[in-house]
Amino acid sequence: MAYIKVKDRRRFERKEFRDYIKLSDDKVLDTKKNNIDLLGDDEIFVQLEDTQHYWISSHGRLTNNMRKDKTFKFHKMDSGDPKRSVHWTIVTYDFDGTALHEETSPEILVARYFLIRPTGCNKIWHIDENMNNNYYKNLIYVSAEEYELLRKHVKTVAELGREQEYYDYNTVKGNPAYKIYEGIYARCYGGSSLFVNQCYDDAYMCDEWKNSRDFFAEWYSANYYECGGERMAVDKDLLCRGNKAYAPDKCCILPETINSALASATKRRSRYKSAKVYAIGVDYDKARDKFFARITPFGHDKQVKLHYWDTEEEAFQEYKLFKESEIRVLALRYRDKIPDRLFDALIKYEVRPYSPYES
Repeated sequence: MAYIKVKDRRRFERKEFRDYIKLSDDKVLDTKKNNIDLLGDDEIFVQLEDTQHYWISSHGRLTNNMRKDKTFKFHKMDSGDPKRSVHWTIVTYDFDGTALHEETSPEILVARYFLIRPTGCNKIWHIDENMNNNYYKNLIYVSAEEYELLRKHVKTVAELGREQEYYDYNTVKGNPAYKIYEGIYARCYGGSSLFVNQCYDDAYMCDEWKNSRDFFAEWYSANYYECGGERMAVDKDLLCRGNKAYAPDKCCILPETINSALASATKRRSRYKSAKVYAIGVDYDKARDKFFARITPFGHDKQVKLHYWDTEEEAFQEYKLFKESEIRVLALRYRDKIPDRLFDALIKYEVRPYSPYES
C-alpha cells in the first residue's frame, strides 16, 4: 500500500467530505428557500427515491409540490388514534417512466430514510407506543420476536441491549454545524450591539475556519456527541482559559446547560462599558455601604442574593464557592455523557474575579 502524507490524506478527506455534501444536498429540500417552518433544528426533508415531488422529514412529515404553483402541501400526520398510524398513497415512477401508486405510512418512510436497519430486524417499533409520533428518534428497528415481546410488555426497549443508528445527512442545508458556524462568525465579525461586542471582545476565528465553513463542519462532525437530546454549543474557554480564538485545538463541544453555566462565570454582569465593574457576580449596595453577590441556581429562573460583606473580595469569595460547586455538580450529572477530558476540566474549573477578556 502506497504511503500517503498526512497533509495529502487530509486534503483527500476534505474533498470526499465536500463531494458527500454536494451529493446529499441534491436529496435534501431547501426549507428556507421554500418557506417551510421546521418543527425542530434537526428536522430535515429528504426526497423519496423514484419520485419527483415527495419529501419525508425526520419528524415524520410528508410534503409534496405537485400543485401548479409548486407550493408545498403537507399530508395528514395524525390518525386520531395512538394505536393506529395514518395511511398514505404516493406516486412513484418505474424505470421506464410508468407512474405507480405506492401504499405506505409515516413510520415506514421515516425508518427507510433515517434509520439504519440491523440484519434480521424488519419490524418498526414506536418507543413511546404512540403510532402518530413518527419522530425518527422515537422509532427503532426490531425483529419479529422482539416486536411481540415489546407489544406484550414482556421487555422494554432498553432491555433489548442496543441503540438505533441513523443515516447522517451531512449537508449545508441539513447539517446544524453550518448554522452554528454562522452564529460564531456573527459573534466574531458581525453585529454592532453593545451586548454582542462586549461578550465577545476581540474574539476571532482561526484562518482555517474563517475561510472555510467546511473545515469547521468536519471538526464539528468529528467531535459531536449526543447528550440526551440537549442542544450542544461550541465552547472556546473551558480548555484554554482566556482564549479568544475559535480554533480546532482550543474549542470543544458542550451541552448548552454547562456552556451557559460557564458563560455566566466569565462575563461581566453589566451590559454597559461605562458602568462600574466589580468582580464577577458582585454588586454594591450604596444604601448599606456593603458588597453582595447574586447567583442563579441551576434549574431556577430567579436570582438569589447572597450575604452582605464589607469588601468586594469577601463577596466574590462567596460567589466563587457557590459557582464552582454548581459547575462541579453539573460535571457529575453529565459524567457519563461527556468526554473524560471535559469532565476533568470542569472538576478543576476555577472562577476568577474578572473576565479574562477585560485585561
